[in-house]
Amino acid sequence: MGDIWSRPAGASTNNALDYWEYFGQRLVELADIGQGADVLDVGAGQGSSFFPEAKKVGPGGKVVGIELCRHCMGITFGKIKNQKLDNAWILNMDAGYMGFGNDTFDFALCGFVGWYYCFDFTAGRFTDEDIRAREIARVLKKGGKVGISSWARQDDIEWLDGMIRRYLNMDEPAEGELPGNDQLVYSKESKEGLEKILSAAGFRGIEILEETETFFSKNKETWWEQMRRVGWHDHFEKIKSKDKGSFEKLKVEVFEGLEHFREEDGIRFSKSVLFAFGTK
Repeated sequence: MGDIWSRPAGASTNNALDYWEYFGQRLVELADIGQGADVLDVGAGQGSSFFPEAKKVGPGGKVVGIELCRHCMGITFGKIKNQKLDNAWILNMDAGYMGFGNDTFDFALCGFVGWYYCFDFTAGRFTDEDIRAREIARVLKKGGKVGISSWARQDDIEWLDGMIRRYLNMDEPAEGELPGNDQLVYSKESKEGLEKILSAAGFRGIEILEETETFFSKNKETWWEQMRRVGWHDHFEKIKSKDKGSFEKLKVEVFEGLEHFREEDGIRFSKSVLFAFGTK
């Protein structure tokens, strides 16, 4: 997230983490990866769980990350070189069609890759074949462990979502309904849905945890820039292209609303994440 930083409530300001890093580290901690393990990172992105994995497995283990976004790959590859890691690699590969042999890895971690491509979390049913979970199960050794992190709720994004919909003349999800694929920036997932996904892929001993942390942005402009970077840019541009005055009005309304979330150290919002684990 560049220079846009957040941290959990109570964390040291001197060791500030962005929320991707924080939840990436939590996924690795909860997976209980040991020294010498072989780990697959599905959707490695810019390395929020990839680098904690490399540290965990030590020189006797290895971490292989796969990612489709070449920009993210480039950033992660640069970090690998800068840190002079010889136990970590990043590859351009589709998680649904992996080029690894059967029974290759001890662990497979998937941080926020999303299963809405094949599963309707509102209806609680598959809408297409889940080739991703099937492939993950194939490349894991017998007794290997899969770990998934997914969004249960992001208060700041959902608050902004409601505002943006009004400016784009879009309906909001019904009260109590999971936004699912209709969410403008991210899709909520559910404990029940993740359990069905892992069970259908043949995993056993399924355990699902939910954790909530509060994060802050130092001021309104920092928060606004963070929102632009996490997926709102295109929606901002749509509003601006229709009526620049409406876009300026939106920004004023948002900044006024942020006063309700201001605390001594900045703008605070909570984020809830689901961590799902299963064994092959």
